[in-house]
Amino acid sequence: MSGFHLFDTTNSIDHELSAGKTVLGRSADADIRLMSSSVSRKHAMVEVTDDTLTFSDLGSSNGSFVNDQPVKTTVHLHPGDTLLLGDFRFEVTHAGASGGVETPADDDATQLAAPGAGGGAEIPSVWSEGVGLENASGTQFFAEADTSEAVDSYRAGRLDLPPLGNVPRLVALTGDRAGTVIELKARDDSGAVWKLGRDADSVDLVIPDASVSGQHAQIVNEGARWKVVNWMSTNGTFVNGHKGLSTYLSHGDVIRIGSAELAFELPSGGGASAGGNSGGLMDFLRRLFGRG
Repeated sequence: MSGFHLFDTTNSIDHELSAGKTVLGRSADADIRLMSSSVSRKHAMVEVTDDTLTFSDLGSSNGSFVNDQPVKTTVHLHPGDTLLLGDFRFEVTHAGASGGVETPADDDATQLAAPGAGGGAEIPSVWSEGVGLENASGTQFFAEADTSEAVDSYRAGRLDLPPLGNVPRLVALTGDRAGTVIELKARDDSGAVWKLGRDADSVDLVIPDASVSGQHAQIVNEGARWKVVNWMSTNGTFVNGHKGLSTYLSHGDVIRIGSAELAFELPSGGGASAGGNSGGLMDFLRRLFGRG
């Protein structure tokens, strides 16, 4: 091995780089696969040659950034450099830098950012839940209740739900719209990623609750597997009461973001991928939150 590593601070995953070329992107044949609609199929490439590491953007739609600067040509990388590819931030480390790989501290909060309009690179650094940046912009901290009547009602079968079809879905458990469902059907515009949060301009599922961050979490389909990924939340993302950065989902799991609770349901067989072509997302938003 080369000794070089890319540490994915978004998901707390360490990638050890082999000599030669490593492609990063959304494509199934990418060496490091990044499941987000903000990442191109073949987004970028790193190459290890002897004791050097270089980085190149492969013509991606959203561009790549090294140390918050847009990449136009091949650049050399060094330990401590940061990469931003769509929603994913990486830090370069090297085993020889201090006798061992230094893994960045896990702040249990992800950082997703996009370059500002007009080509600017307004990229904030990784957020920590204790820093309070989201709170300063209006997110209220949420005190977790010991029990949830909404979850108890769901698990006891007291919600009047339509039959589960052949497409995975979310069920709203809280608020006046408890029992409303959305089928997680594949969409041409953003593939198999659904973004949840309070910011109507940047998410798919708007949850207008003060305890929910503007860009709080993502539901991601990886073929036969589904997961929920914490985004830039103040209050964190929980599955069945357990806090995590990235958690794989099973039928009946309860996702909590802020004070909002959603049940994840899979069709019989448990491994269904997103299917079909849905125009029903906006209809769901209007029904669930009274938007029109």
